[in-house]
Amino acid sequence: MVSWKTYESVKRACVNNPEYITIHSALELEDDKVEEIAQIIIKQHEERSYHKEHVGKGPLKKAERLRAIVKIRRYADSISTEYDDYYCLMNDKFMYCLATGSWRIKGRNKWYMSKSPEHFIENYVLKDNE
Repeated sequence: MVSWKTYESVKRACVNNPEYITIHSALELEDDKVEEIAQIIIKQHEERSYHKEHVGKGPLKKAERLRAIVKIRRYADSISTEYDDYYCLMNDKFMYCLATGSWRIKGRNKWYMSKSPEHFIENYVLKDNE
């Protein structure tokens, strides 16, 4: 388990630079702390770009990826997961894109959309286990 001091240093660095936190460092933190860091990323992005007409969506996608990880980890006891920076491989069969919510079966090229990580896991991954 990560100590509170480590969490504070990650949070402080995240406030200064949202790209500091990686998927693998987020996996070491607890869910509520990851959600708090995602909120910091969104708030900082809004403060930096409130006066601009067109802005990039990189920090918002980073926050969405972190939130998707929190939702997927709730099912950790019933499915096996492997994380990449942008994708999650579930049960060595399903690839889930953390930023967009798209998914596909490993080895195929057709991508499908899902409503949420919970909906995808309950309707496809867990039913495939049965």
